[in-house]
Amino acid sequence: MLVRKLVDQMAGYVPGEQPQDRRYIKLNTNENPYPPSPRVIAALQAALTDDLRLYPDPVANAVRATNEGRVREREAIHRDMAAVTRHVATADIAAEFRKATIPHAPIHDIPAVREMPAVASRLTRTTMPDGRAVRMQPMAVDVPGLTTELSFPAKYGEHTLRVLQEAGVSATECTSLRAQGIIAG
Repeated sequence: MLVRKLVDQMAGYVPGEQPQDRRYIKLNTNENPYPPSPRVIAALQAALTDDLRLYPDPVANAVRATNEGRVREREAIHRDMAAVTRHVATADIAAEFRKATIPHAPIHDIPAVREMPAVASRLTRTTMPDGRAVRMQPMAVDVPGLTTELSFPAKYGEHTLRVLQEAGVSATECTSLRAQGIIAG
């Protein structure tokens, strides 16, 4: 069995001294030889409602037991997750994960990721014909000296004639192909 070193080094609980005769009951160590009162049990059972659950059942129903079911119910799953997380601060959830030694990382939306220094410095960019800048994903591979400023993509068919002529297709054949609607440009 794997036991964390910290837990393994802890001393076990040693109960306080208990009188051996049954005339006295020592209550200062939270030990009680009697069961709870029926009124306490009734009060606890009345208080045990779904409102006390911090986290919903992760599967929640038979449909969510499969990937297909989770895909179909993704909006409901998002609502369920939001219902939990809207009452608990992200920092508190992260603290609980750290305490339980559960690996975790924050989930960022696209604008937040785009502003991270490690990403922002590598984003590529192009300029639309109307002058607006478009930030795009980083290059697939970091190569020193490559520019991150890219030309705006060509219109559909813009280079078709030049490519066909480089491949040996004559201007007459290209005119015929354009007239038949086979190529654009």
